[in-house]
Amino acid sequence: MSIILESTINKYIRLESACLKAYDTMNKELGDVDREEFVSNINMIDKKMG
Repeated sequence: MSIILESTINKYIRLESACLKAYDTMNKELGDVDREEFVSNINMIDKKMG
């Protein structure tokens, strides 16, 4: 059980890191990216993916 939990936690840590890198990249490329909207879109995608 703990191996599954650890794997799941690591997956979400990598996902969070990837999302933060994507936000930083978008902010650098596009300028003023709305963080609230970005987070909302990520949460919507997460819900759709299960």
